[in-house]
Amino acid sequence: IGDGANDVAMIQAAHIGVGISGQEGMQAARAADYSLAQFRFLTRLLLVHGSRSYQRMSKVILYSFYKNIALYFVQFWFCLSNGFSGQVLYERWTIGLYNVMFTALPVIVIGVFDKNISSENLLRVPQLYQSGHKCEFFNHRVFTGWIINSLFHSAVMFYGCVWALQDDTPLPSGRVTGQWFLGTVTYTCVLLTVTWKAALITDSWTVLNHVSVWGEVVLWFLFLLVYCRIWPHVNLAAEMFGLDSALYSSLRFWMLIVVLPLAAVLRDYAWKAGRHLFFPTPRHIVAEMQEMHMSARQVEEAFSIRKVIGKIFLPGIQFVSRGFAFSQEERGQADLVRKYDSTLEKPEG
Repeated sequence: IGDGANDVAMIQAAHIGVGISGQEGMQAARAADYSLAQFRFLTRLLLVHGSRSYQRMSKVILYSFYKNIALYFVQFWFCLSNGFSGQVLYERWTIGLYNVMFTALPVIVIGVFDKNISSENLLRVPQLYQSGHKCEFFNHRVFTGWIINSLFHSAVMFYGCVWALQDDTPLPSGRVTGQWFLGTVTYTCVLLTVTWKAALITDSWTVLNHVSVWGEVVLWFLFLLVYCRIWPHVNLAAEMFGLDSALYSSLRFWMLIVVLPLAAVLRDYAWKAGRHLFFPTPRHIVAEMQEMHMSARQVEEAFSIRKVIGKIFLPGIQFVSRGFAFSQEERGQADLVRKYDSTLEKPEG
């Protein structure tokens, strides 16, 4: 953070540079990632926009890994069953449109609009900013948990569908279903599960959130109606021709797309509820206070009391002097300053 030409090198070397435009000129503001008109705007930049940006980006990164592993690891389970023959389970265009069309909107809306704590509470309770310093939303433990969860969801989807459809499904015409029926049912279950997961990690629901979540589900079912009928008019997806009728007329299909996603996300609901009830963080507490329609002043007073109580009942806290800080490393300078004993009385005169 700087406001003059002498701070340009520091701003450019930092991960994130903030320049203050004012009496010192515009050099720092032009070289910075963020430019402010006054120093007092730093409070809102850090405590509000910085805190929300960290939480949103953490969700976007974790969810992007999760939804892709949940889909593509099903193919790995399928390879274990087909002897690694190279046969794919999904139709090729449904794979290509997964990230582009069917799961794109929820992650975008979460990354841009999601927030769980109001600006007033973020400003009045600066302790919430510590979540970024402590890496609470994105660290090795959190990332590993999301990966394991995605593997679990993919296994539930694949083996649940294989078990339910192991004897094939008879159609009204007397024929039985095959590989593409299994692949499309599994794909639908995965799509509903990852969309449900997006809804679960969403903290604030707006019109855009509802459109992105429920709109993607509706879009997939409408896509099936069209995509399964374009052949032979278009030389594409011949293996999917008429599959929509087989899917929509099958009771097993409707049961699987309800039971399997529910079985997969039950663990997520239990984990989230247990963490909120037994291991709440300051963010959980503030969010709960907001739901109780407590004012920002009441929230601030509650955390001030918690801080005082913590100092009284946590006597083990020690305040260690960190000494002096220097912008450059010059040998002997720090030792020279530390030779001065500040505990002695200064001589008079």
